Amino acid sequence: YAGILSNWKRVDKYYDTSYLRTYFGRYYKFDQYFLYDLNRDQTPELFLHSTSMGLTMVFTYRNRLTALGYFDIYGLNPAKQEILVQGHWHGAGGSWTHEWSIYRMSGSKIQNMYYMDCLGGYYSVYNYVSGSNSNSGRLYRSIYNSHIKNCKKFSSFKKYRLSDRSRLNYYSAPAKLTLSSVTRAGSGKLKLTWKKVSSASGYQIYRST
Repeated sequence: YAGILSNWKRVDKYYDTSYLRTYFGRYYKFDQYFLYDLNRDQTPELFLHSTSMGLTMVFTYRNRLTALGYFDIYGLNPAKQEILVQGHWHGAGGSWTHEWSIYRMSGSKIQNMYYMDCLGGYYSVYNYVSGSNSNSGRLYRSIYNSHIKNCKKFSSFKKYRLSDRSRLNYYSAPAKLTLSSVTRAGSGKLKLTWKKVSSASGYQIYRST
């Protein structure tokens, strides 16, 4: 992550962004970022944002850094581990306002879940998982209410300049823990004592014979 943030042009190394450079020209630039562990694997995803393009590159890490894609993100649904996109991107067709794409984080990949739109009173819902298409307004509203309506909006995330490393430091590894004492605490019991680690969210205790 630090290597990516040190120079936004490093994005080119991890994903084919030639279309972005061709389309935006001198406005092709990523200048903000935030980190969020959407798939809850203890490794935060990197959302590298461009205020000039209105786009966000998404990276994840599992043994190696992987670029997941670039999106005009509307919000995130932490409960369902989903990225929500409103409207189409530089293309023709679609209502934009009532047009949605839903992507789910799956390990180190993004899985297409739904594409749906409402244009001129005509509904369209495509389910990528089942490969089925529906024109049901009821299904459209059901998916909207359960996936999009109460999502965490993109605008609510605090974004940092590329020169600001404070968010990276937030995710730094906790300090090493050392047991300060081990004493008998009754028959078959031991009492372990250690100094609290401020950056730790919990502790795991191992034993061996």
